[in-house]
Amino acid sequence: GYMKAPAVLGACIQCLTVLAQKGAKDVYSGYPLIKHVFDFAVINNRPLFALLIQLIKYTPPSLLMYMDKLDFIDPLCDGLTLDLNDEETETVMYLIFHMADKDEQIQKVHNEGVTEICLKKRNNGSFMLLSKLCFVEEACKLAVKEGIIDWTIQFLSNDKSEVHLLLASLTILPEALKVAKNNNNDNNNNDNSFNEMIQKIVPLVVKCILSHTKEVVIVSNGFNVLTFCLPFAKQEIIQLKVIQAASVLLSVHNDDAKTAATIIEFLF
Repeated sequence: GYMKAPAVLGACIQCLTVLAQKGAKDVYSGYPLIKHVFDFAVINNRPLFALLIQLIKYTPPSLLMYMDKLDFIDPLCDGLTLDLNDEETETVMYLIFHMADKDEQIQKVHNEGVTEICLKKRNNGSFMLLSKLCFVEEACKLAVKEGIIDWTIQFLSNDKSEVHLLLASLTILPEALKVAKNNNNDNNNNDNSFNEMIQKIVPLVVKCILSHTKEVVIVSNGFNVLTFCLPFAKQEIIQLKVIQAASVLLSVHNDDAKTAATIIEFLF
């Protein structure tokens, strides 16, 4: 009954946030109602929307899947058009990243114009979200045009990059490089720049794999990138002793079928 009293709603949401921070699970049984408040806030109440995303931030990952059934993704996408500050925008992008798992959801996020916002905002949250959006062909083309490959190179070059950002980089690269290669085929004159880019990427990916040999997803996605690069950088890959490294990593990860398969595909 408080829908017409945003101040009261705001106070309720703040109380729930404090409880959620303290680990109270009952908070989440009210999600269908919270979704209702969300739909109201997104129309024109930025402060209320900002309080809501603070609350949702504390949702246990197992429940985020359930929220997707309530369709929280829609109001989150719409909320990006409110006048949010950078931190709020990034929180929304992380939330969408965690909730949008199915192809059709990711397509819908792109259709809502979120890819453009991610590319404009350029924060870590938007980069994570782009690592899912790049599987939508149209989004990937846009991202390549806006320099996403250089952005992955920045993360891979930085020794302090967190693992989830490295993983996002390795997830984006095969998709982005396919697009770059097609662009390159379309304007034949440009052949060199594509090969130069691959030559810049290969040593960074190898370094990333070798400094995270125990992280199965990094190894697997790293070899995925190298398999794509192989035809354009055979010499570099041989010089970097990647083949020896691959054999060793294969014996380390041979119990993980997907990773082993990725490494074997690379070796052949």
